Amino acid sequence: LEILEILSQGYSNRKIAAKLEISNNTVKFHLKNLYVKVQVDNRIQAVAFYNQFYKEEV
Repeated sequence: LEILEILSQGYSNRKIAAKLEISNNTVKFHLKNLYVKVQVDNRIQAVAFYNQFYKEEV
């Protein structure tokens, strides 16, 4: 959920990696798994999912 929250702020994979102190490949791995879990195809849909279901809770 942390990566999704940062993604919703418009960060690139590289900036997400730097912010979380993980590799760019790790970010890609987590995003790929996240897309499958929430049944989306890309980052735009993932952000829309986050905004719809989580943004108000944070």
